[in-house]
Amino acid sequence: MCPFFRAENRLEDCEHYWKKAAESYQQPRDFAREAQVTIQQLRTVTFQLQSEKRNIPGFGAWYEEQRKKMSDEPIRRAFLKLKTASKQ
Repeated sequence: MCPFFRAENRLEDCEHYWKKAAESYQQPRDFAREAQVTIQQLRTVTFQLQSEKRNIPGFGAWYEEQRKKMSDEPIRRAFLKLKTASKQ
């Protein structure tokens, strides 16, 4: 069994919600709702990975390095802003 099966399942859920958002693009309220759900679900993927990392030797250090790299990417910073705005 993959040590990240829970995170993988949640990522599949995110794909489902993102497709629903794309399908509703022409209906702004529906699109916003589905995009919000997608963003919230993506956060659960992060939390799940963080909770599972202790089961993989060396994962914590690798994950921290990846997190730092991702924080330097403009698109990821944009998603962080979206996440922060979605909490308001």
